[in-house]
Amino acid sequence: MPLDTVVLNCEIFPEKKAIDAKVLLKFTDIPESLELMINPDLDIKNYHIKAGKKKFKIEVIEDKVPDDFFIKTAKLLRFKLPTDLKLEKDEYFYFEADYLGKILKSEWDLSRIEDNFVELALYGAWYPIPPKEVKYKFELTLTSPKEWTWISNSELIKTYNLKAKTVRHWKDDSKKLDITLLGIQIKQAYEKEGSIFWGLQDIVERNSIYEKYLLEMMKALEDWLGPIQSKARFHYAFTPREKGGQYSRDGLIVTVKELPTENHMVSRVLQGMIHEVSHSWWKKTSVHDYHNWLDEALAEISSSIIVAEKFGGDKWLNDKATRVLNALEKAGELPAIRDTPRNAKDAYVLFYYRGFLLFYEIMKKSGKKLFMEIIQEFASYIQDKDLIYTENFLDFLFLFKSKIDFDIHKFIHKWLRYEGKGIPK
Repeated sequence: MPLDTVVLNCEIFPEKKAIDAKVLLKFTDIPESLELMINPDLDIKNYHIKAGKKKFKIEVIEDKVPDDFFIKTAKLLRFKLPTDLKLEKDEYFYFEADYLGKILKSEWDLSRIEDNFVELALYGAWYPIPPKEVKYKFELTLTSPKEWTWISNSELIKTYNLKAKTVRHWKDDSKKLDITLLGIQIKQAYEKEGSIFWGLQDIVERNSIYEKYLLEMMKALEDWLGPIQSKARFHYAFTPREKGGQYSRDGLIVTVKELPTENHMVSRVLQGMIHEVSHSWWKKTSVHDYHNWLDEALAEISSSIIVAEKFGGDKWLNDKATRVLNALEKAGELPAIRDTPRNAKDAYVLFYYRGFLLFYEIMKKSGKKLFMEIIQEFASYIQDKDLIYTENFLDFLFLFKSKIDFDIHKFIHKWLRYEGKGIPK
């Protein structure tokens, strides 16, 4: 679908746990069909399309989202387009609508509007988006109570007061997976000069032991893979939720309310945190098909290397590989990575565990120094790409043919095609 830009103008009413919004979707061409999904608790109205300067009313049929889409907590809107639509040179196709309501349900509990906290991301389908993954530019204008502060996965362009409310405007000309927005009351916000941690004060303070380590390891990652490419100020945001795990966006990582702080857990928790930071370089694969293994496995191996440098070196890596292999074998018979879409029940164990072990074995066979050079160069190689596939990585490896003394392509293909318990022999 040729979606280019999402322009979202919304007002959030935390005390009512509600949103009232206008949205404009800008397409570079007329789509073959117009299907959009939105949270089932949101009512869409006043919708129409424009082809160039001509405006058309359209009909809509409400349906279920496709089975192969990883967000099930949404309704699908199928819009019937006129058959005689056309665009002149330099014209665009637009969809415009108003919508309002509450967000009572979201996938993995990862979106909500509460009276003391707001978390909105793709998983809540909080604005109309295509059911199949596309990346797009966006503009977000938010009106909210003055007493609230907000962050998004983009650059804040301007802020101004409007009577008893504050208006904020974010804009991003690089293509994103979604618009993510987090908000809290200023009086409850954690405030420490220079801190990257963000959230409700009592929650952040319980996790504050991790910030020093995190900053140190983020620097090590950037020294290795290059600067994080984001215009937004970096935030590691803690939410009040207890489930749903962590997710990563440009300049923003969102996590649960409390992380374990026992001594024996610190390095493992940090590895999970750095895993999310590592997505700043690797999150260029689809989140639907098997190619997502590359994103998750690269984030897992690169974060593990960085954490190991602080917590025991090769022994820490070896111990992790042993734990991962044991967990993988306990999972029993598993399909091949290449036959597993991201929303499949086995995807996590395959992408994180078998994917990590694939790269770990490559590192042992090639040597850590060469392996880190390969990963460093691949990060640079994909820096300007919006979407990458497994084939991009395999093609890239030909650049190191003279340095790698085993058939790395055959090795990777064997692992990606392997069906069964544990890892290929």
